[in-house]
Amino acid sequence: MKYPMTIIFFKVVSRRYVVFVMVVEMLNLTLCNLVLINQAVRGNEYN
Repeated sequence: MKYPMTIIFFKVVSRRYVVFVMVVEMLNLTLCNLVLINQAVRGNEYN
C-alpha cells in the first residue's frame, strides 16, 4: 500500500516541479528580453 502512494506522490511532485521550472524559464526569458529592449532603446537614444 505504501509503494503506489509514493509513486503517486513522486508523479505529482515531478509535475509541479516541471511547471515551476517552465515558469522560471519564462520569467528568465522575459527579463532578458526586457533588458535587451532597454539596451536597444538607450542605444537608439544615444545615436
